Amino acid sequence: MRILIDTREQRKLLFGCTTEIRCLKFGDYGCLFSETYQYPLVFERKNLADLFGSLTQGYDRLRKCFMRAEKANYKLIIAIEGTREKVLKGYAHSARDPESIIRQLETIRTKYNVEHIFFPSRTNMANYIHDVFYEAYEKYLEENKDTVGSQRGDIGASSLA
Repeated sequence: MRILIDTREQRKLLFGCTTEIRCLKFGDYGCLFSETYQYPLVFERKNLADLFGSLTQGYDRLRKCFMRAEKANYKLIIAIEGTREKVLKGYAHSARDPESIIRQLETIRTKYNVEHIFFPSRTNMANYIHDVFYEAYEKYLEENKDTVGSQRGDIGASSLA
């Protein structure tokens, strides 16, 4: 298992397993289970500045990301660096109403089937992403045990503290 990190990701999360930096067609974090199989789930990380900007002037670009993921049959999740309460306090460099940001996230969930998750810290976010990929990888190995063999050497079973 290798967590993939997009080349454009500026503030990379730290994980307790092998990572690889590569250009992803959408999202910031994906996962490679074998040399030929990428798990069809990606996370798009947003700090508050990114979130407010992406849901305002950058919305067309973000919407295209949703559509590329959907066309490739990938699930995309927006991982937000901050709690819902922090988002509702607003972002100093944006005139956008914070409640409208929350409403837009809900519209995105309904219209594009793109979930969003709030995280109180970057470490919490990294642990969650790692754990989601790890659980899926374990299931993948179990379902493919006859063809995959034993590849458990580098999966990083424990989360970061």
